[in-house]
This record gives sequence, C-alpha cells and structure tokens, in this order.
Amino acid sequence: MTSDFKIGQTLTVSAQQVNGNQLQLLVGKQVLLAEHQLNPVPKGSFQVTVKQTQPTLVLTIPKPEPSLHSSTQLSLQTGYKQSLGSQLAIHQALQRINQLPNLPQNIQTIINQLIELTLKPTPLLNGSQLKTSISNSGLFLENKLRTKSDDKKLGSDTKAQLLKLQQNTFKALEQAPSSGPLKQLSNLISQAINKLSIQQLQLFENPQLFSLELPLANQDRLESIQIEIFRKHTNPNSDWEVILQLNVENDEMVVKLTLNGEQQSLNCQIWCETDPLKQRVTRSLEQLSNQLKQLGLELTSLTVTETKPQQSNFTTQVTLIDIKV
Repeated sequence: MTSDFKIGQTLTVSAQQVNGNQLQLLVGKQVLLAEHQLNPVPKGSFQVTVKQTQPTLVLTIPKPEPSLHSSTQLSLQTGYKQSLGSQLAIHQALQRINQLPNLPQNIQTIINQLIELTLKPTPLLNGSQLKTSISNSGLFLENKLRTKSDDKKLGSDTKAQLLKLQQNTFKALEQAPSSGPLKQLSNLISQAINKLSIQQLQLFENPQLFSLELPLANQDRLESIQIEIFRKHTNPNSDWEVILQLNVENDEMVVKLTLNGEQQSLNCQIWCETDPLKQRVTRSLEQLSNQLKQLGLELTSLTVTETKPQQSNFTTQVTLIDIKV
C-alpha cells in the first residue's frame, strides 16, 4: 500500500473516526488507520504531505505560508500599539483619580460608579460572578455595541464608563480649561483607556490568554490567578478540565478540576509548592469542599497530590471565543 505514495506528494484527506490517539484517514478510496499527534484534529477535508514511506507511512500537515493579508494586519496592529500613549492599569488609575480634589459632581458620580464596579472586593467568587466580571471588563465593549446591547449592560461595562467619564471631563475642561484636577483626570483616563485597548489587541492576537483585574477580599495574600480551560477530543460535549495556577503568599499552588458529564463526576487535585502551604491546604480541605457545595459543585474526590497536575492528553485548550460570555 505504501508503494502508492511518494515522498513530497500532497494528498487531500479527511479524518473519518477518532479514538484516543488513533484515527481513520480517508485517502481517495483507501481507509488508513493512523496514530496522530494532532491537537485538535482538523474537521472536514485537509491537505497532508508525504514525509516518509518506509518502514511506515508518515504524513504531515504543511504549515501555511503567511499571506499578504496577515502581514498587513500585523503591521496595522503594530502601528496601533505604537500610536497609543502611556498606559496605566485601571485600578491604579482609579486610585489616583479618587484622590483628585474639587471635581464636578456629575464627574464624581461616574468615578464612584467605576470604583464600585472595578475595585469593590468580592468575598466569594463563583462562576456567575466570574462570567459577569469578564463580560464587564471592557474587553468586549465593541461586541456589545455591534449586537446593540441595552443601556443597562453598557452601564456596567468598564470601558463604556471610562469613555463616558472622558466625554464629561472634556466638556468640563471646555468650561474650566485651567483646572489642574481636570487636566490630571483627563490624563489618567486616557492612560487607563490605552491600557484596556492594548489588552483588547492582545486578546485578539492570542485568544487563549488574557488579563483581567479582579478585586478579591484576600488580594493581599493572593497575588495572581491563571485559569486554563480544556476540552477532551473524544467527548467534547461532556469532558472538561480546568487548571488554576495561583501564587499564595509567594508560594505556587496548582488546582486541577476534571468534569465528566456522562458520569456526573467532578474530581479536584491540589498541588502545593511548599510543605507549609500543603499543610494549610490539607487542614482546609473540608472547608473547601463545603464552600464548593455552596456553589453547587459536589466533588467526587478531593486530594492533595505530590505531582504537579498537567493537561491530559488529547485535550484542546478552549479560548474565550469558544465560550459564550
């Protein structure tokens, strides 16, 4: 059968059936059983190149050459980044804005709304609150405008409120052009909007990674959280994995949640970088289990593991584009 193929030959194939790391390839009228390293497996027809014919047949997917469109898009993205001025994280900008004296009442009202929206600590962050925080982060304002979201949704959007504050500040500066606090306010708003615009562009360039500022009640001890969501190839509708990487008082902790929809099971593994953190987590397992129950998450198993959890084989990372927010 391998005599039918030549090295360098380009073939159009389609994956007929996928089972673990094996799939059936339809090549013309031939059906080949192959082991693969694809992540994910392409849908429909796709092209492969014959790399080797003996002792086994090896096929590879050729890398697409960068198109003129992608080069132009990259140039535009680079130019846009360079056109933006200095940047400042939203929470830092609002902390400085909140210290400005003698601001007009209408402007102070919008500032108070933004502080309530972005800086108010959340004692217990559940899935619904996380979804709301992502939606209101300002990263998706243009999509809301495109879909003609109502004023209530725009009123809780961080970028929409920043733009509203900027517009009111411009009007106030027209009436009081020498006001020092208004000038400082205008500058801080611009820096915050620039930072948010850069984050939107970074999300467009890499949908699997985005930055989100979440005010938490224990923020003095919890330094950062990275969340990765994976979906299994074999059963994409019911098998999911979530990996959380946290820094707790300078010590790393990794939590892996595995959901099997068919078996209605949810397993949790926790790995701690240091023994003191491991001991603290072990003492708090029952409390954690009870808190998850309050959020509607009934754990099948909850363990502290010696091995750092990793993404399972044959899973695909899910981006925000794949998740309805």
